[in-house]
Amino acid sequence: MNILVTGHNGFIGRSLVKSLSEGKNQVFALKIKNRKNTIPEFVSTIIFDENNIEEFVEQLKENNIDGIIHLASKFVVKNKITQVAGLIDSNLCFGTIVLDAAKNAKVKWFVNTGTFWQHYNNKEYSPVNLYSAIKQGFQTIAQFYVETGAILFVTLILFDTYGPEDKRPKLLNLWDRISQSGEILKMSAGEQIMKINYIDDAANAFVMLAEILQNNPESVENGQIFSLNSNENLTLKQLSALFEKTLGRKLNIEWGTNPYRDREIMNPLVIGKQIPGWIPRVPINEGLIKSFKN
Repeated sequence: MNILVTGHNGFIGRSLVKSLSEGKNQVFALKIKNRKNTIPEFVSTIIFDENNIEEFVEQLKENNIDGIIHLASKFVVKNKITQVAGLIDSNLCFGTIVLDAAKNAKVKWFVNTGTFWQHYNNKEYSPVNLYSAIKQGFQTIAQFYVETGAILFVTLILFDTYGPEDKRPKLLNLWDRISQSGEILKMSAGEQIMKINYIDDAANAFVMLAEILQNNPESVENGQIFSLNSNENLTLKQLSALFEKTLGRKLNIEWGTNPYRDREIMNPLVIGKQIPGWIPRVPINEGLIKSFKN
């Protein structure tokens, strides 16, 4: 397959392009014109110039792109008013342009990346924050392409991911730091359920979904939503205990000293189908060792 990946420089993107390249795939990274980013040697490049979208379409055609995996996004937990335009541009406008270009280039399929934050209180749609509302907005726009049969469009909803070389300000990375520094961390009561997947499992889900869309597209309903589950659903407190036991480090956490976040998701709902044949293969304790054992 010839596959274009947006957001190749992100935590999931880096693992995904590597996993895709290990198969019989030609992987292309979307590079924004005049923006510095690193392209791995084993990955080809397609340039995106917002002032010349026709050229972007031609590159998709010339490279016989079969499908696009859309990971690129701008994430903000609680936005400032000055960040609204950037959130809309990155998470709505950019994705719509790429999707429309894919339609014009007759790309066969498009995998969108969703978030469980679109489903507060386990509702079909209830956004936790503006970021997740805009992510839902893109899926709503994509319905036009679904209903007109322009392209086979699916969404893969992710829960939390973790793994080595993760530079994001995620909770496990914070715990890794304080377990070595001895800092005290004030947290909520810790009763929220955590669904987390090791990075290799998350990347493998995208690979398997791409193979299904390419080789067995009739098995997929256009507009279908898929999601990743976790075999180990632990509360935040239980996860911290597993972290301590697995790595042999103490976490100085003061539980219940902070309130839960506004619109905290206490028990994430698995919405949509599971990817046929996909299961998480890396247990959390093994993933913790791979990620944080010095």
